[in-house]
Amino acid sequence: MATKKQKTPLTTDSDIKLIRKANELVEARYKFDIWETRVFAYMLTLIKHNDTDFNEYTINTGDIVREFNLHDSGLVYDSIKKAADKLLDKKVEILRTTAEGKREYFKTHLVASTANPEEGAKENYIKLSFHPALKQFLLELKARYLVYDIRNILSLTSIYSVRLFELLKQYQKIGKRKFMLDELKELLSIESHEYQLYGHFKGLIKRAEKDLAKYTDIYFQFEEEIQKRKVVAVTFYIFENTKNQRLKVESVASSKVTEKSSESTSDNDEVEKLFQKVEKYVTKQQVKKWVGEVPTEQIEKAITYTIHALESGKKIDNIGGFLNTMVYTPNLFDKYEAKKEKVKKVTKKATDQKSEISFLKEKISILQQEYEKALSELDKRYLLENPELYQEIINKIQANSFYDYKQTLESNLERDSIKGLRTAILLEMFPDYQSIMNRFNKEITILYERLSKLNGNH
Repeated sequence: MATKKQKTPLTTDSDIKLIRKANELVEARYKFDIWETRVFAYMLTLIKHNDTDFNEYTINTGDIVREFNLHDSGLVYDSIKKAADKLLDKKVEILRTTAEGKREYFKTHLVASTANPEEGAKENYIKLSFHPALKQFLLELKARYLVYDIRNILSLTSIYSVRLFELLKQYQKIGKRKFMLDELKELLSIESHEYQLYGHFKGLIKRAEKDLAKYTDIYFQFEEEIQKRKVVAVTFYIFENTKNQRLKVESVASSKVTEKSSESTSDNDEVEKLFQKVEKYVTKQQVKKWVGEVPTEQIEKAITYTIHALESGKKIDNIGGFLNTMVYTPNLFDKYEAKKEKVKKVTKKATDQKSEISFLKEKISILQQEYEKALSELDKRYLLENPELYQEIINKIQANSFYDYKQTLESNLERDSIKGLRTAILLEMFPDYQSIMNRFNKEITILYERLSKLNGNH
């Protein structure tokens, strides 16, 4: 008989519990059941951001029951205790990069020890400690790691929904992630005898699609790549789920940063004149930076274009970021708007559902091409003029687990996984990339939602 869930307790952002793990651990090979997933996830929230070593963590089993909104019963408590014992035998296989730059498969246990009260005791707890070999993947993380609010997975009851959430959450800023079918099954730890028919495996993906849309701060739509009537790859398009937004990790960090101002009474008339037009969106220091690096005519054009867009009803989430991108990338969005006008004319020809579906796919393709061109424009401005910076990015790419040393650098850079990694690196280094991505992803999201309704996927 299905157990009845308790009413979910109100959780505030001050109660936020974060899970942090290196990307190598996210993409590692291991298989949990849902109880092991819950216990291990709760363990991860007990690691403090500045910890340099593991502790033995004491967990009140009632806390897990409350945290995951489980039915308060002896059976549930027994399942939690058994999960702790089973974790002791679990191994993980991680593809890591050594200090010498070599790629190797590293295998280790996840948990070093576990303990619980003797039979008949009044206490109800479990004690666990992480295996010391996991330090490099869980402590003092500085680069290439995933962090998210545990509340995203509290209501997920499928281990595959949890794994897919983490794998897609890694690529949220990029907005897209492609897997070869065999690669995806391996990452989800699906055995060769499981889900042999694609239709059954697709059911797993569809369930995750519903789960993430209902419970997490991201959702996805997916597209199948078919060769010779067989699905060989799946591309996931990842979107922010506005109805389930938690306190963003970036906002926690940024709230601790005090913005420094270097304003002086010697601001020239040019800066003052420009600043009066955009003071709602950017700081005077930003305008000073523009004047020192970009011709005034170009700045004026960017301001005029942005204000005109706002007055015409265009919704821009980050006006300051959009304006900054326009200042440093002249004519970029002029071309984009021209493409949009061209697409609008095509809309009038969509007289039935079939032609409208075709039109939407064409429009998405156009926007994706424009997105790539926009990034290419920034590449020219940032990288071609700075070879040292380009080499630094290449070094980071070559250190990634998806880099194939059997192929040439040029071949690697053409692969989707490496393209996504390269974009992720640039997003961290330059805010302009984020502004461009936000603009195009929002447009593409709307189109996919319309396409989904036409296809009957509500």
